[in-house]
Amino acid sequence: MFRSLILMAFVACGCMTKVADPVETRAEAAVADAQAEVDGASDGGDEAEIAAPATCGEGCPLWQVCLEGSCAPKPCTADAQCNADPLPPGADPHFCFKGQCQSYQCAKDADCPKGQQCNTLLYLCYDTPKGCAGSKDCDDGDKCTTDSCDLAGACQHKAIPLCCSNDFACDDGKGCTADACKNGQCTWTPLGKCCADSKDCADGNACTQDLCQGGVCKNPPGVGCCKSAAECDDLDPGSTDGCSNGTCTHVYAGLAATCSASAPCSQNACVKGTCTAGLCSYPKPAGPTCCTSDAQCGGDAKCQVPACKAATCTMQAVQGQGPHLRHRFDTAAINNWTVEKSSASVYFHFSTLTQVAGAGALRYGIPAKVSFEDSTANKGAATSPSIVLPASPALRFWTLLDVSPGTAIHQCGLDVHDAQTGAKLASVWSKNANLQSGTTAAKWVQQQVALPGNLAGKSIKLRAWFDQTKYDTSNKQKFGWLLDELEILGPCP
Repeated sequence: MFRSLILMAFVACGCMTKVADPVETRAEAAVADAQAEVDGASDGGDEAEIAAPATCGEGCPLWQVCLEGSCAPKPCTADAQCNADPLPPGADPHFCFKGQCQSYQCAKDADCPKGQQCNTLLYLCYDTPKGCAGSKDCDDGDKCTTDSCDLAGACQHKAIPLCCSNDFACDDGKGCTADACKNGQCTWTPLGKCCADSKDCADGNACTQDLCQGGVCKNPPGVGCCKSAAECDDLDPGSTDGCSNGTCTHVYAGLAATCSASAPCSQNACVKGTCTAGLCSYPKPAGPTCCTSDAQCGGDAKCQVPACKAATCTMQAVQGQGPHLRHRFDTAAINNWTVEKSSASVYFHFSTLTQVAGAGALRYGIPAKVSFEDSTANKGAATSPSIVLPASPALRFWTLLDVSPGTAIHQCGLDVHDAQTGAKLASVWSKNANLQSGTTAAKWVQQQVALPGNLAGKSIKLRAWFDQTKYDTSNKQKFGWLLDELEILGPCP
């Protein structure tokens, strides 16, 4: 019946222009039979049922449509087509973007969960990218490094050879070169032939001495070859050089200058003189108690100061105001001062970078590095053991500051605290109050300040403190702050 109706319809509309081919007729019949089965199913017939199209369960939200059994963004031309009006409580707003309804998550970074950022073109939150995307993301503020981003998204900082910001950064550890930083590049100017010992300095001249001093070869005139005292300089400031009858002599204070068979050159544990033509000559003293100047001697006796006499270190009594206690900071124990620190890498510690005398000094900086910069506004302090102050007390010490110039950024000082309660009693010295322009230009200077008279006889502790106040990238190759040869002064008999 259905096939007949189709054929009649085609004849009636003039669509039939030729006799139907038997094959075409069979195809049409198949189509008609399939339609009849569908019609029969819809009429409650007992023919086989055709599966119903898939659905989207409980339906899709307003901004989506059901497509092949799944919810998909709804086509749109305006935002209003993507939102209910009014918007139900708790529902996120949506917007029409490129012909489809999209979820609206954010307008700024603060709208997103922690760790995500807002794409203000799509109004969607996304995870913050990890690592770097290019070299500009890796700038460490150090002009002496080449900054780059590797394929794994990690920053690399490669040191630029010979790059520097000050002369200290160019120290090659050799006494035979003048180390300098010029236009950001290290230069080393030879001061003479480098040497390890006197054997390296042989010049083949019998009238010169072959000396290795401070890693540099020196060849002053030898014995029997001088014409004046100027030719006999042995480069030792502790000796008096002379030339007698073509012979150089070198005499130290407290030792005999002339000799004879009955009066030989004076000798002690540090020197052994030789007598030539009635004149004494002494080699440079060597040994732990030998010296050529007071600065080479140590000692901590009350009301006594170290002195170099007859090339030997001794202690000399002081009258008037003199030392009652010394902290030399010559060992890792730093005279048992207690260190406080707010940074894991920069703090007060024993240092051998530079010192006034002895083996070392107390320094605020990064151990084993010429820097006190660790990319934080770091600060720290060091507190002395208990000290009982004498009458009319005073504080004397050596200090070296290698920090940013001026007074605005880096602060440091010395305070007095009660040894029992820890309460601060007085601020006795500070960089800004006691040093011109707040800096010593990386040079050792000695400071002396009177302590409050009402503290006499009290048990106190000294507290040295340093505060960077803010991160400053100009300190990558600066020493920081050093203290050495700290003394408590009082009356001496």
